[in-house]
Amino acid sequence: GYFYIPGTETCLRVGGFVRYDLRGGGSAYGQNDRRGWDGNGRFALRTWTGSETELGTLKTFTETRFNWAQNNSRHDDFYGNSSQATVLEFAYIQLGGLRVGLDESEFHEFTGYLGDMVNDDVISAGSYRTAKISYTFNGGNGFSAVIALEQGGYNDGGIGFSGAGGRHLYGNSYVIDGYTPDIVGGLKYEGGWGKIAGVVAYDSVIKGVSAKVRGDVNITDKFSAWLQGAWSQKSTWDQNYGQWGGKWAVWGGFKYKVTPKAAFNLQAAHDDWGKTTLGANVAYEIVPGFTITPEVSWSHISNKWNNEYYAGTPYLKKDAIEGIVRFQRSF
Repeated sequence: GYFYIPGTETCLRVGGFVRYDLRGGGSAYGQNDRRGWDGNGRFALRTWTGSETELGTLKTFTETRFNWAQNNSRHDDFYGNSSQATVLEFAYIQLGGLRVGLDESEFHEFTGYLGDMVNDDVISAGSYRTAKISYTFNGGNGFSAVIALEQGGYNDGGIGFSGAGGRHLYGNSYVIDGYTPDIVGGLKYEGGWGKIAGVVAYDSVIKGVSAKVRGDVNITDKFSAWLQGAWSQKSTWDQNYGQWGGKWAVWGGFKYKVTPKAAFNLQAAHDDWGKTTLGANVAYEIVPGFTITPEVSWSHISNKWNNEYYAGTPYLKKDAIEGIVRFQRSF
């Protein structure tokens, strides 16, 4: 919970998580075979502050991620490699509906991201992290709206590397190239039955528009389903928002709460260029705050994707099956 910082009217909360992922089999994102386990560790440290003002609650949120990764060599008689990095993922100030700072794009955040999967964005729905100025209006009756001016940032979505012979208009960062920002606007209505949300984004570098619409339905208190469709004016993955292949893409899935401690999740996706993904997992809370999630995912890369993104790299497999186990302690 929150506690007062001595000598101030500001409340502070500290939290975060520690997690470790083990991955084996084919790479759902890279379409190549592993010859052993890959591992990824992360410690995320989060802080929240809040204080009351005449203009509403003044808040801040930060998240710093300490990452470590080890990758199998994928070749006999050769060592693999490891890497580590520290990343400031979030750092924003919020006063009422106004938010300024480092956050994730409203193109993701406002609609509710994707499913509760580890490999959720094999078909990317756009970049994540960005500096932005946004304003969210909440009508109090289930209706809300958002407008955001975004600068872009490091792309840690499903399109995280250029591939063999690939290219990036933005230098692999998707930051704007002048004073004109990217613009995102959205509308949402939600209630006890679920929600429907739509966003439209203008990419100032390629001067193109992308859009998404997502619907969520709570069928019972244990079973829920969602479906999302997206369209892009430009048929290229090399952009800030419409990073799926071609003009359109669709994602969908469901969640079933098997027990108070266990939930089954399934997600599928397909895009205009023929990339297809399917995944399922079970998230089981061993004790409060400690969850283990085994997951299996399958992905298919079409010839169009191989030629456009991977530059026709001959060693890539069209199909990959990946197994993952995630251990996460949240606090």
